[in-house]
Amino acid sequence: MMATHGDTPSGKDYLFLRMPRTASSWTQGVLVKHCNGRVILVGHDALAPDLSVIGNPLVPEVKYWRDRYVFSFIREPISWYRSWWSRRIKYWPLTQLWDSDFNTFIANVLKRTAPNSLLKLYHQYGQHADFVGRYTHLHDDLKSVLDVLGFDVAKAQLEECPASNTSPTKPVYDEALRVALVEKEKDSILFYNTLCQKRGCEGCAPTS
Repeated sequence: MMATHGDTPSGKDYLFLRMPRTASSWTQGVLVKHCNGRVILVGHDALAPDLSVIGNPLVPEVKYWRDRYVFSFIREPISWYRSWWSRRIKYWPLTQLWDSDFNTFIANVLKRTAPNSLLKLYHQYGQHADFVGRYTHLHDDLKSVLDVLGFDVAKAQLEECPASNTSPTKPVYDEALRVALVEKEKDSILFYNTLCQKRGCEGCAPTS
């Protein structure tokens, strides 16, 4: 698992865990530029033979997260699968389901993965996190983290940082498949929207 860590003005080191397709490359760039960030490898993505989870990153050893402020970001399922297909991350179980046609790939996901697979991924990246940010509120949530850590980085500075590793295409869902995916990932969507509601947003993940 790729991560970024660094020391802070508050005296407590931080550890950012990079969940794929959540603007993690952009976030890492901000941390390296403004927050003494250093990139490290704290594990690797291991295949899940039964496809019970769509990614199975090893939990970082205790030495990586103990006494550090740990944070990560998550992304709502509908746009996450679209982004994953566009970039086709290697070595993950989903690679076995990939197809050059986006909707065929989604049909494979519906047939061969367990319900709420993305929720399992959320928990794998967030189980030791002090803060879980939302892709749909990227600048606001990262600014909240940096404030806690004592970094004087204005939101305008975040907005000036260029996007990184963006998806080259934005495929269109077959509507029936999209609705089926919403149902299959309903607990993941509920988790995301509950996180939004706790921070004053009605919820950014589609529910129908």
